[in-house]
Amino acid sequence: MPNKPSSSNLYRGIKCPASYELKSRETEWRPPQVQAAANKGTAIHRFLEEVGIGVPYVTALERVKEEWRGLASNINIPRVIPFGGRHEVAWKYNVQHRTVEELGVSKNRDYGDLTMTEVPGTVDWYKVENDHALIRDYKTGTFNPEPDIKVHAQLSFFSSAIQIHHGQVKKLRHELVWIDKKGKETIEGADVSVKMLNVYRDKLYSMHMGRISARKSLKNGNSPKVTEGSWCRYCPAFKACPIKTKKREEKARRKAERDNE
Repeated sequence: MPNKPSSSNLYRGIKCPASYELKSRETEWRPPQVQAAANKGTAIHRFLEEVGIGVPYVTALERVKEEWRGLASNINIPRVIPFGGRHEVAWKYNVQHRTVEELGVSKNRDYGDLTMTEVPGTVDWYKVENDHALIRDYKTGTFNPEPDIKVHAQLSFFSSAIQIHHGQVKKLRHELVWIDKKGKETIEGADVSVKMLNVYRDKLYSMHMGRISARKSLKNGNSPKVTEGSWCRYCPAFKACPIKTKKREEKARRKAERDNE
C-alpha cells in the first residue's frame, strides 16, 4: 500500500512524519464497511463533479449506482456547489522551495512521479474572485480527527496551494461540506490568513525534516521517533509502528503470564 504524503494524510504526517518511512502493508485492505463507505464517497464526488462541470443533472444522476442514487438526488446542488469555480483540480506542492504546480483537472489522483519534497492533492472545488478565494472539500463519512477547521491539514494544503498559485489572493475561506446518508449537507468553515498559511508551510517543512530523520534512524538500525493519537486510525504502517509493536508484545507477555499461572 502506498505510504507517501498526500493532502488526505497530512494530518497524520504532520503529527508523525516517521509513519511515511516505516514499512507499510503491501496491499490495501479495508473492512467491508469501510470499503463501502469509500466507494460511496467516490461515487458522490464524481456526481458533484459532473454536475459542476455542466453534465446534465439527469445524466449525472443516472450514472450513480442505484444504491446511492437516492442520496445523490437529495443533495441541494445550489448550496453545495456555488455558481462558477473549478472542480477536481490537482496540485503538487514542494515543501522545500514552497512552490506549487497545477497538474490539471480530473486526474483521478494520478499524480505521476514525485520527489520526496513534493506533496500532491486534489481540491474538490474552489473559486477565486479578485483577492478572495473560497475552497471546499466534500465529505460523506463521519470520522473527523481534526476538530479545529481553521488549521485543518487537508484544507490548509488546498488554501496554501491556491494562495501561491493565485498570487493576488489575500483572503481565503476553506470549508468542509459534510453530506450525510440522506443527502443533507452541513457546512463548516473558517477564514484563514496568509500568515496562518505560512505557519502551516513551516509545519510541512518540519514534517519533511522529520521524514529525513526517521529514514536515517531506520538505516542505522534504530527505531524512529513516532507519536500516537487519532491519526493512527488509518495508518498503513500500523503493524510496523514501534509504539504499537511494544503494546502488542506487552499484551502477549501478560497473556502468557496468565496462561502459566
